Parts: sequence; structure tokens; C-alpha cells
Amino acid sequence: MNQRRLDSSFYGHGETFQSDQYKIFADYEIELVYQPLTIIKFIKDLQKVQQFENASFYPLREAQVKNFFNNVNSKFDYQNLKYNTRSNIDTIAKIISYIGQSGHNYIKSVYNVNPLNQPTLLFYGIEQLATFFSYIFFNFTQENTKIDMIRGHFRKHGIDPWQFNNIKSSISIGDLLEYKIKLLKEGAVQRFFFTLGFPVEEYFFKELELSMLDLIQSFFTNLRIGLGNDLVSRFIDDFGIEKKVTLQYYHDLDLFIFYCLSFLFSHLSRYKIDTWQRLLLTEEKNLGFYIKFLIQKVNNLFLRKIFSILDYEKKQIWILLRHPEKINNF
Repeated sequence: MNQRRLDSSFYGHGETFQSDQYKIFADYEIELVYQPLTIIKFIKDLQKVQQFENASFYPLREAQVKNFFNNVNSKFDYQNLKYNTRSNIDTIAKIISYIGQSGHNYIKSVYNVNPLNQPTLLFYGIEQLATFFSYIFFNFTQENTKIDMIRGHFRKHGIDPWQFNNIKSSISIGDLLEYKIKLLKEGAVQRFFFTLGFPVEEYFFKELELSMLDLIQSFFTNLRIGLGNDLVSRFIDDFGIEKKVTLQYYHDLDLFIFYCLSFLFSHLSRYKIDTWQRLLLTEEKNLGFYIKFLIQKVNNLFLRKIFSILDYEKKQIWILLRHPEKINNF
């Protein structure tokens, strides 16, 4: 997906924000994507494209796939990851459908619960939608026994909240913001970002560490998500940018930030509920406001982004099937 051509320019902000990367979909359009027959057609069309020379692992290049699994388990034959004529597509499509609908239901239910619990539903939704997305392109499902030797690599979350496991009640908000999560070499999150074509080797295989402030600053100052100038300016006034982390901009840096923040907030809301309540209620540097705003935005944008990518890839597959010569541009 490195060659994905989705324009990042946008118009509007807040409720009117829209771009090629963040289309607005009607409920029926989303529900249609979850239907098993829709998934079956997508996978079968994908298989046809993967028969073309140089597109055997579309939407990724084979070199990307090979490099990823050399780091995961060099003995694994990554050809076994693809859907083939022996795959039980009917059963697999139902599995993928259930996962997608389950994740969507979590996302829709976020505002039906107390703010103390919202991050838990948000992360469950994001994690399952990420799995839905990964399974559509590659056969990571339990039906594929040929990947049993690597299945264990994707069972954990793939992010370690190590410093947040030992929070004292007396910790200051400033110190808490400097606590870090650690990206791991193995986990479900790596499977998702591998499928996206995101540079997993630069983030996860190097076990990058990022603080809560790093992630929040990146959300408000690095992403092209239609935040109003007044909001961004106020955030910079409150937090400054002297210690701003430098994350190179990639297609899906936004999804990376969304995923990490939802994981971290979910961890706090489940295991450090008193600390999470302090964060929600604090007026220090308007942090409580920013966190509530961030949850609302992520809840809206994660689903829109992955559905925009799916819509783009469906159209690309349609074009390639009718004009195979265009595969040279892939």
C-alpha cells in the first residue's frame, strides 16, 4: 500500500471535515461492507489481481512481505498467508463479517457508557476493526492452519504500557505525561500495520518508546485531520512544542497515533481508574478537555479512515482487473 494515492488535502473542520482519506459514509454503506457476500467478492477479486506478475501480494509488494516475516519467523513460508482456491471462503467471510460488525458495535456504543469506561469500548472497537481489515487482505484467520507456526506472534496487543503499570497516586500530571509505552516486535497491532504497508520495522521492530505527551502532541500538531487553527494554537500555547517528538509523516501515521492513544487510555481506564479519572477532570493546561476531545475524534475518524482505504482498494482492484497493464504502476 505504499503506492496508495489518497489526497491528504481536506476541507472543513469539526463536523464538516472531509477528505479522500476521511470520507463520510452512510450507515447502509458501512453495513454493506460487512456482509459476507461483499467480503467474498472482494477476496475473489483480490485473488485475481494477485495472479498478475509483480502483484502476487497486492496491495503490498512481495519484498515488504518477505522482510516482515524474516523478522517474525524466517522459517515461515509467507506464501501460505494468501487466500487460494483451497480456502473456505464462505466460512472465512462469515468470520470476518462477525469481527467487523462486533468492532463497529463497540465504536457505536462508546457514548452509551460513563466517560470512565469509554476508552475500553473504543479500543475494543479499534482492535477488532483492525483485525477485520487485516483478514480481508490476508488469511490470518483460524481457518488457515498453515500459519499455526506464527499465530502466537499475534496473540498479544503488541504494545507494552510498562511505565504505566507502576503509577503512584501522588504522581503529578506533568510527570505522568512523560511516562512511556513501548512498541513490541510481536502482537496484533503489528499485523494491522503490516497490512497497511506502514514501516513496521522503523517503529515496532526497533521497539520505539513514546510518552503520553509525545502521542497527544502528535495528534494535535502532526496530523491532517481537520483540527481548527484556534484549537491547535491553544494547544501549543498550553503545551508548547519544545519537546515535540519527531515522527516522520507516513500515509497512516494518523492510524498509528489513534491506535496507541486508544490502547493507552483503555489500559488506564481498566487498570488505573483513579489515574484515568484525574486525567479526565484535571484543568491543568486544559488537559481534561483535550483528552475528551481526542476520544471523540478518534472514535469518529478511525472507522472513516479504514473504510476510505477499503473503498480506494476496491476501486483499484476494479481498475486493474479491466486494465491489467496498469499493474506496472503499482
